[in-house]
Amino acid sequence: MFKNLLVAIGGSNSSLVALDRAICLGKLTEAKINVLSVAPEAIIRIPTNISDEDEDLNEDVYNITKKILERARSILESYPYTYTCQYRTGDPAREIVAYADEIGADLIVIGNRDLGFVSRTILGSVSKKVIDTANVCVLVAKEKDKDND
Repeated sequence: MFKNLLVAIGGSNSSLVALDRAICLGKLTEAKINVLSVAPEAIIRIPTNISDEDEDLNEDVYNITKKILERARSILESYPYTYTCQYRTGDPAREIVAYADEIGADLIVIGNRDLGFVSRTILGSVSKKVIDTANVCVLVAKEKDKDND
């Protein structure tokens, strides 16, 4: 059974659904929950002589990631077993899979944002890339359809 869960979270509602699913599963199996938020590096960097803009962007990304993890910590406060919250920068799918390997996770729980056909075709999705490259099981938590609640 799953005893070491990795939950990959970002700013989407489906990330919160993923965290909720991991908590439910973790309570059933007394699992450790490892929360990871990955701040993506810019896909295209335009060279500039104004380094303050880069510093401001990095600080903004750090602050957003910090808020995401603070929210996760507050949700996990009542979780009766061990949990950790970490962040990394880089390609989200690659970092999630690498971290899962590093900590010996036996399940990755990740949200699935509906990007739409064009975005999904051009960019792909983090959850799909994780599914395709992970060495362990992956649970993709989908946000409920608001019309069918």
